[in-house]
Amino acid sequence: MADFWLPAKPGVKVAIAILDAKFGFTVSDEMPKTRPPQIILVSHMGGSRPNPAQSIHRLLIECWANKFQFNLEEMCAEASAALRNSRGKSFADAFSFGWANEQGPVDFPDPDVTDMSRWQFHGDLTLSTK
Repeated sequence: MADFWLPAKPGVKVAIAILDAKFGFTVSDEMPKTRPPQIILVSHMGGSRPNPAQSIHRLLIECWANKFQFNLEEMCAEASAALRNSRGKSFADAFSFGWANEQGPVDFPDPDVTDMSRWQFHGDLTLSTK
């Protein structure tokens, strides 16, 4: 008999694929040693498994850019729209049920990084396990 509960799809990988399809710059799960002029970072903050067919991934989306060159509030809005518009589509071999429970964006400067600004938001990406 087949397993009832299938492993969850990798939420960070799927979110990176969604955002990578939207933006023409680096989207990653870690900051490179040499920082690019703009980047979106995706981190997993938690999640849940409400049923065998779905996994919910709580993700942090950080939008970074050189100070005064880019409007990070707009970048966050574009990233949020891309995640919301993923509903009903497949990315990185996973079907998206959509993005919800978003909070933010907020201006959240990193005191150790003085040449870049950071805005961030978080929310839930629901994916199919099949």
